[in-house]
Amino acid sequence: MSEAADSAESQSFDCDSGCGWDLSSNIDPAEYVEHDVQHCEDKICSTIPEPSSSICEDGSPSPMIRELEARPITHQQLVAEVKGLYAGLVMVESRCIEVDNAQSANNADHTLSTKQWQALIALHRTLLHEYHDFFLASQHPSARSTLRRLASKYAMPARMWRHGIHSFLELLRHKLPESLEYMLSFIYLAYSIIALLYETVPAFEETWIEFLGEIGRYRMAIEDDDIRDREVWTEVSRSWYTKASDMRPTVGRLYHHLAILSRPNALQQLHFYCKALTVPDPYPSARESTTTLFNPLLSSKATKPQPINAAYILVNAILISGGSRDRLRSAMENFYSLLDPHTGRRGKKCLKPGHLPRMSTARVRV
Repeated sequence: MSEAADSAESQSFDCDSGCGWDLSSNIDPAEYVEHDVQHCEDKICSTIPEPSSSICEDGSPSPMIRELEARPITHQQLVAEVKGLYAGLVMVESRCIEVDNAQSANNADHTLSTKQWQALIALHRTLLHEYHDFFLASQHPSARSTLRRLASKYAMPARMWRHGIHSFLELLRHKLPESLEYMLSFIYLAYSIIALLYETVPAFEETWIEFLGEIGRYRMAIEDDDIRDREVWTEVSRSWYTKASDMRPTVGRLYHHLAILSRPNALQQLHFYCKALTVPDPYPSARESTTTLFNPLLSSKATKPQPINAAYILVNAILISGGSRDRLRSAMENFYSLLDPHTGRRGKKCLKPGHLPRMSTARVRV
């Protein structure tokens, strides 16, 4: 995703995408935002017509004015609109990249004032709105296919995620706990804008779904005080990732995310890690993630899952890590010895989680 964004940023858009700011200078983001907000307010105020009265001077009602006829927008108008939006977008995007890189390079102990945090959020909010407007214009029903393809050609969804959302979320995350209030505010902002794009720009539906899952996972991860909020956002993120994996069942990355969200259900984690490693487009990092799942079985102090699940996970741990045949045979015998009593006690209740071991084992053996 990042390579596509870098490649797209270097291409010409057939318009002046240059920026009037000296990006090499150390400009306080608050100064930029204050100037930008004042400029927008002046522009908006100049376009608001004076209120008119519906009563004539003699007290009689004024005649009704017919509504102006709405003319459909032409393709040429859309092209001009998209070019203008892209030029403004590139300027704000460049500023966001500069500010995020500068702040990331600062010492972790370097604190920002309330005014600076507000300025950074306003700057990234402006960029997200620029992206939103670009997508609406380029994907307009009146747009021709050449105009519709521009968003993909210039990797706009990837750039929106990388420069508009992810980089700033990581900056906020590294500044926790002082940045918690601002991180919550930005998460809700980003989530609402992506949700709006999900409703209005279906051409990138799969991408928006994954973005919503990612943002939900950030929200879940920073919730330490309210367990109910954490569970709610875990379920929100899981629902988006499940929807994404249903649409793209061959992408292992999505199953890896689902595995992380399945904690502390060790059996479900193993199921999704195995899927992440064995689909046509596997996610190699899932193999490293399995170590966090297997470690409790190797530590006597850690909290382990119930014996039947622990025995089954140990069998898979030996298979994946390439353990000895003797150890594998011993682990399998232990698992089988626990299986019959377990199914006898639980009866039909064991059928619901029972499909996970069968599916995971089949994948590992293949």
